[in-house]
Amino acid sequence: MPIYKGTSEVASGTFKKGATEIQNGYKATDQFYVNQNSITILFVDSISGATLNTTQWFETGVPGAAFTTQTRTLTADANRVITSASVSESGDTGNNVSASITSSGNTRTVTVSGTFPQQSTTVTITVSGATAQDLPNLSVSMDSSSYPSVSVSTQNGGAIGSYSWSFSTNCSNGSNGSGSGSSTSSSVNIYPSLYRGSTPACGSSCSYSVSVSASGYDSGGASRNLSGNYPLLIPSCTIQSGFNWSYNFSHNTGSPSSNPDGCSTINLQTNGISNLGGFGVYATNCSGSWPSSWTDTLTATFSFIRCTGATGTTTGNINCSGDASGNGTIWPGDAGAWLYNA
Repeated sequence: MPIYKGTSEVASGTFKKGATEIQNGYKATDQFYVNQNSITILFVDSISGATLNTTQWFETGVPGAAFTTQTRTLTADANRVITSASVSESGDTGNNVSASITSSGNTRTVTVSGTFPQQSTTVTITVSGATAQDLPNLSVSMDSSSYPSVSVSTQNGGAIGSYSWSFSTNCSNGSNGSGSGSSTSSSVNIYPSLYRGSTPACGSSCSYSVSVSASGYDSGGASRNLSGNYPLLIPSCTIQSGFNWSYNFSHNTGSPSSNPDGCSTINLQTNGISNLGGFGVYATNCSGSWPSSWTDTLTATFSFIRCTGATGTTTGNINCSGDASGNGTIWPGDAGAWLYNA
């Protein structure tokens, strides 16, 4: 609220008793004067290749009180990337203003905060820095084989041209190496023929990576981790007790194709599941504990009897399912899929 000497308003900061500046004036209990000063913030964009919101700001308030925090965004121009940015200030004779800059992707946020000065003032915030051309990326992927192959493609569909690659691994017995090549296509497969390394012990891990660079593109890379497996446990699998070996399984009357038997049903021979192989159930920890429930898919030979009385064999897979004891059961009824076209 202003106060006047005659018809002239007394400027903020000049209303004093002796040498002491009056902050508040009262008549009895009624306040008739509050000392307030203004602050003006000017924003200056001094970075080429990026754009700053330079809208100036003005506010009036009581000296020492916080003014409204201001933020401005610095955004990289098209096909540019901000490589560095900083803020500086001038005109802040009372050290009332604090300015900072933070990054998020390809933008920067300028934040200005502080308190109202003892005298009205204008503070200039200048943003400086540098930008660079934002090159298209190289997209790189790598498979998980023992001797990994690498796939490279360009973000913009342009020809790769001359390229170089580097493969490194910290896995035991692995091989590091580098090489180069050239392609007129937008994609290329690279075969370093380098061993990624041995699988580490249970509970341990290692990693391997590849990087690829080409002129006119931002380099790309890919990496993979290799972790030690839990122990492979060998279950004890037995055939279901009490199975009816006379059970009629559905059969394709047109099988076998070389000499169809015309049978619509087929039977397993008694105890006609043999030559079981491929045992292995992974433990739940490095100590070798069995899972509470598990299913192991095994290879097997199925011996059958046709409706004509002829016998034969076929091969396929059958499941063995068990519990934490490590013991499992094979259900002969699961053989139907392999007997249908036998």
